[in-house]
Amino acid sequence: MSVLNKAASGNGHNKIDTEDAIMAPAFLIGTMAMSGIASISIFDYALTDAAFSVGQTGITWAFLVAVAALGFAYATNGPALDKMDDVETYAVGGTVLLLLANEFVPQVNDLIVGSDVVGLIAVALMSAGYYAVAYLG
Repeated sequence: MSVLNKAASGNGHNKIDTEDAIMAPAFLIGTMAMSGIASISIFDYALTDAAFSVGQTGITWAFLVAVAALGFAYATNGPALDKMDDVETYAVGGTVLLLLANEFVPQVNDLIVGSDVVGLIAVALMSAGYYAVAYLG
């Protein structure tokens, strides 16, 4: 059953809560910066700068912002996630995989950052996963 059918049938909570709506721009800003379609800096710190390094891999502020927003949505909506259908599950799983691959696999990062179209598609896919988590809570 898709999200729209669940909303029509009245099953589950099926709404974007206020806290999810507040965190959505943070997720979008993080994913846009990670994907290279936006250059965002806050207090002279670019979101694409490394917050810290693990070995030779730098963890960017953009990744931390996006993961924190997605984690917050999951924490506030976790109990309803077992009601996701296949498409919603793939959207959430794809979001997590894209976030991780973009940050830790240089070839994926080069592909996404190297093309505005691919970057925009990546942001759209990751946003779909965020909203699936946020909506089902």
